[in-house]
Amino acid sequence: MRELGDQKQLFVPQSQRESPNLHTKGVELRKLTTITIASIAGAALVLGGASVATAYPSTATPTVVTSKTTATAGSSLSAATLNIKPGTPVSYTLGDYSITSTGTVFIPVPGLAGKYALTATVGEDNLPEGESDEGAVSKKTITVGKIVTSISRSASTTKPAKGKSIRVSGVVTPKSAGIIVSIEIRKSSDTTYDVYKTAKTTSGGKYTAVVKQPKGKYVIKVTTGDSKYSAKSSAVFTVTFK
Repeated sequence: MRELGDQKQLFVPQSQRESPNLHTKGVELRKLTTITIASIAGAALVLGGASVATAYPSTATPTVVTSKTTATAGSSLSAATLNIKPGTPVSYTLGDYSITSTGTVFIPVPGLAGKYALTATVGEDNLPEGESDEGAVSKKTITVGKIVTSISRSASTTKPAKGKSIRVSGVVTPKSAGIIVSIEIRKSSDTTYDVYKTAKTTSGGKYTAVVKQPKGKYVIKVTTGDSKYSAKSSAVFTVTFK
């Protein structure tokens, strides 16, 4: 020990001194631990913006999760099954569609409105300890709503010449082919409409129909709506046939 004024220094032999890399290794170890934890957290399943942990409890029941439980006809959703061993194949069924996968799947939603059961079936051999094959099927109800529509209309004329017809046309949104529209007519003195004829939209949602009536004044509108598309009516217009 060497005295320097009021201070004292303790000399430690080189062999007993702390390794200069000890603190650095400690920092590296902490960083490695942090990265490992972050990697595990990053393995969470993300559905519809919500993270769902995919941990595998040894006695938990397989459970199907979806990005949404309310969907529009003809759209899609994503699904996965929790509480199963990694790499386990799961069979999913929704309406007439089925698919088997070991990860997240994207499933088309049925084209008709209503309530449907999405089922996820896991093979009995892949179930957690203590689960019977009754726990192999997880179900979730998916409510399918109608596609919201809008409809425009125009007439070639509202005062056709004597004995002549008019052409009614317009566009239905969404602009898809095959949507059925109805041309409904009533006399201006009546309150009840009758379906004069129907037509189907072509590419771009366009429709057209020829209308001819006996002499008189008529009110006409175009409507649409079925099990897939929401009911909608165009603005009415009046036509005077001579």
